[in-house]
Amino acid sequence: RVTKTETVPFTGEFDKVKCTQFCALRNCPVTSANLTPQDCASCYSQEIVEGELVSDSGRRYPITGGIPRLLSESTAGFLLKNERSFSLEWKYFRFGERNWGQDIAFRKRLFLNALGEEPNRLRGKVICDAGCGSGLLSMEMARSFDMEVVALDLATGIEKAYHENKSPHVHFVQGSVLEPPLKQQVADYVYCAGVLVALPSPRAGFGALSKCVKSKGRCFIWLYHP
Repeated sequence: RVTKTETVPFTGEFDKVKCTQFCALRNCPVTSANLTPQDCASCYSQEIVEGELVSDSGRRYPITGGIPRLLSESTAGFLLKNERSFSLEWKYFRFGERNWGQDIAFRKRLFLNALGEEPNRLRGKVICDAGCGSGLLSMEMARSFDMEVVALDLATGIEKAYHENKSPHVHFVQGSVLEPPLKQQVADYVYCAGVLVALPSPRAGFGALSKCVKSKGRCFIWLYHP
């Protein structure tokens, strides 16, 4: 259910329909008879700002401020703790400054080395940036490598990142890496830097994220040095 959209710049083209099952904006199943790549280009020029997502089980999740809030009941307590730590950190983060003392050029090189891929092999691939923080690297993934990015974070810092984002290929989602709101084996890559160590159960986070990767995809997880 969509209650408010905004038009955003989009000049790209698609050679096939992007979604495989259901078009949320058109509110119809995806078939060759009712959707074309041109429809997808039109869809990408419309940002859903307010609305509601309904799961197969009937559970409802709001879209507020342009961000789907895919939070389970079990996440509520951890969200409150997060608001006192990571959310507070990103509240005082000045957009564009260094993360961990690293500028974006360094983080981009680190990202490529971590995945072990050449930039030309990343074009059009789907990646989940799990625990995206400031969102700077998520935006760089789309800008430099033409990737489709699901930028997932529980902290409210994604609201600042969303307003700075200029790419329709970056999708900010509020959710937990312990319960990533993704189908199993849907992402070509999962990238998770400096996040699992802060979870109640890093092992559970590792297991949950690894299920999101395609059978021949790659998952990179980095933790702080002791």
